[in-house]
Formats: sequence, C-alpha cells, structure tokens
Amino acid sequence: MENIMDLRKKTKLDELHLIESLSKELVFDKKEMQRILNIFKEYAEDSCFLSEFEFSEVLHNLLGFTDSFFIQRIFLAADTEKDNKIGLEEFIRILHIMLYGRIDDKIKLCFTCYDLDGDLEVVRENVTSLILEAVSDPPTRDCTADALQDLVEMIFLKLDKDKDGVISYEEFKKACHEDNIWIEAFGQCLPDHQHRSGFLVLLESNQEEE
Repeated sequence: MENIMDLRKKTKLDELHLIESLSKELVFDKKEMQRILNIFKEYAEDSCFLSEFEFSEVLHNLLGFTDSFFIQRIFLAADTEKDNKIGLEEFIRILHIMLYGRIDDKIKLCFTCYDLDGDLEVVRENVTSLILEAVSDPPTRDCTADALQDLVEMIFLKLDKDKDGVISYEEFKKACHEDNIWIEAFGQCLPDHQHRSGFLVLLESNQEEE
C-alpha cells in the first residue's frame, strides 16, 4: 500500500505532467500555471478538487464576479466531467478561456451559461429568466410584463434569424461577431477589464513556488 509520502510524490508528478502538457497547448506559460496551481491549492485546501463554493470564492475574490446565479452557471460550464467538482485541468482551462480565450471560445462559454436547459438552444423562457436574474439581485418582477415581453421580442427579432422560436448557437455566434455587445447581453460570464488585468498581474508577480 502506498504511504502518504508516495501519494504526495505521485500527485506532484501528475501536476507537473499536466502543466508540461498544457503549456504546449495554451497561452499560459509554466510559471503562470504553477501560480494557478498555487491558487487552486489555496482554495481547495486538502482536496484535489474545488467544490462549487470554493470555485465561487475564486471567481468572487480574484475575478470580481458578484452574481451567484451566473457564478453557478460558469461552474456548470467549467465542470466538463459533470462530477459536481472542478479539477485542476478544468480550472486551468476555464481561466484560460476567460483571460486569453479566442472570441469563439468566449462566445461558446457565454452561450453555454445562457443555455439553461442544456439543449444547445435558448428559448424565450430562458431569455426572460436571464434578464430577470441580470437586472436585479435578488430577481424581482418589478419591470412590467409588457416591457419585459417587448425586450424579449426585440432580442429574438435580432437573433432568431430563421424564425423558429429559438436562438441556436450558430445564430448567437453570428450576432456576437457582428456586434460583440451580444456576448454578455444576458449576464456576466467573463471578468471585466479591471479584474482581468489584475489577475494577470497576480500571475506575473514574483511568488514563491511550491
């Protein structure tokens, strides 16, 4: 049976191998990923994974996210293994999209967050729910039903090009390329410029590496 020291060595080797592998694929260099690893360990405490709460703490404390609904949507998008926790590779990849991702990567992330039913399309009910979440915290029905319906209809008039009553990923992507205001039109899924810059400074700062 492996003792604790052997397990720690194995974990460390796995981490180094992952960093080496991802450094060939992503914009992050090895030092930046080592610092991301340190952040991961700080928030994960004694675990090899981040819980939804721990992940939300990272987004809130380091990237300025405040809306719990959209933080949860980002967590679900980041959890590609669908095991209700975030592993190191998932953590690195979601941060890479947020900080260095290509426009299509960011569009895909936002659409995934807006696709509340997980069926690769956004329906009117989804847009209504997203708008209510985005405009007030906690969400209220203060805005009149008519005004909300008019806004939803305006959005579908612009985005639903084939008039089938749903916004597909391709329709959303096309609209975002035409006007990037649509990328986060239904709620914040990416860090703002100030917090993005601050996080990059954190990654570039001189930190003690483990």
